[in-house]
Amino acid sequence: MSERSKGGRPRKGTLEIRGKTWHARLTVTVDGESVRKWFDLGTDSKPAARRKLAKLTAEHVGNAPRPSLAEIAVEARRKETVAELAAHYIERRKIEGVKTWADEERWLRVDVLPVLGPMPFDAVQAPHIREVFEAAVSERGRKRQSLVHVRGVMKRMFDRPWRDGLIPENPVMRAELPRTPNVPKRERAILSDAEFVQFVTCGTVDLELRVMAVAARVVGGMRTGDVHAWNWEEIDLEGFTRCRVPRVKTGKPQELVIPDVGALVLRAWWEFCGGPKAGPVFPVRRGRRAGQHKLKASHAHRLRQALLVAGVRRPEVHTDTTTTKRADFHSFRRAFSTALADSGANVQLASRLAGHADLSAHNRYLMQSLAMRTIPEGAVPKLLSFATDGAKTASGAKRETREKLVGVRGFEPPTAGTQSRPSTRLRYTPREAEYSSALRRHKRKAASFAGFVSPESDRA
Repeated sequence: MSERSKGGRPRKGTLEIRGKTWHARLTVTVDGESVRKWFDLGTDSKPAARRKLAKLTAEHVGNAPRPSLAEIAVEARRKETVAELAAHYIERRKIEGVKTWADEERWLRVDVLPVLGPMPFDAVQAPHIREVFEAAVSERGRKRQSLVHVRGVMKRMFDRPWRDGLIPENPVMRAELPRTPNVPKRERAILSDAEFVQFVTCGTVDLELRVMAVAARVVGGMRTGDVHAWNWEEIDLEGFTRCRVPRVKTGKPQELVIPDVGALVLRAWWEFCGGPKAGPVFPVRRGRRAGQHKLKASHAHRLRQALLVAGVRRPEVHTDTTTTKRADFHSFRRAFSTALADSGANVQLASRLAGHADLSAHNRYLMQSLAMRTIPEGAVPKLLSFATDGAKTASGAKRETREKLVGVRGFEPPTAGTQSRPSTRLRYTPREAEYSSALRRHKRKAASFAGFVSPESDRA
């Protein structure tokens, strides 16, 4: 194919529907001469025809070998594969500015394309989608939440060709997630206020990491991405009273008042950095990208090492347990949201201060607060005095009844069949009927206190 026209403009080809399918007119080289030829694209969908035309004009440029007319004709009618559909999908997500496109690309590359990549995308059915799930569980040990991510990215990828009429339905909608072992969800461990102060005030820990921790814990519970994207222009550098938090995840910057402790630490960090007027608050400090924004990083390992240096050695912070996962940098944001719930802030205010997109996100942290784990006194009956008095009365009555029955302390009452022939000559005063009646009364009281039966039901 010829790369450019005589005027130097890149060749883009022409689309025209002929009969029932779209055709592309391309400029190709035949025997050293550029000629225009029509090629059947084998589709009646214009969006699919446009993608095929763009692919044909983009291939075999530069020093690539020139294809023959037969090869171009075969390539033009070849159906688009799932791998090609995924590449178009990721490119579109980048253009749309979706922040999680890299994660979606990883889910597709690791879990979807090894199973569906070579297949024509219009041949994919629900059983093929289930094969992706089964392979993800059996070969890579994916948990349910990972399967939810895989299903979501496949659903969005097949949604566009379904809406364009290229496929009759979205095959992901008919494929249910496989059953996975019901593993209780473990929450991340968070630092207590005492541990946080111990970490932040430790002079042997890197100053930048400590200031980043203060920003994440104090200034609106900033996420790691917010900390990386923060600029000095977004902070009131005169009084350090106000700032704008980027909120990279939601794309909605938020104006906040800086708490006094945060203002003190940020001013000290600003003076330490030489009083800059612009640029990243926490820039890259070494290498070719020095002075630029930090890229995606969790700081989890670095944080746990620093916590050990600061003397914070609680096992839950450093090691996964049956109920919790070890701490990471996002634990500071969790601590901020949990502290908001413990402080009594209403859900709307807490969600706003933490920058949550919806109220349900904050409810997760609300469930982990101390207030949600403490049973109010008003919900518990006053049983302590009743239990103590009842226990004393029952034990005293039982001892008195047994003494009346035996007559002398320390002797067992005679068993049935031996009352007329006691082994000792002590005088017994057997009152078996009174003893049984008193014993039943005290048993009813004890059972009533325990809540198993009521005296009325027992009497009935």
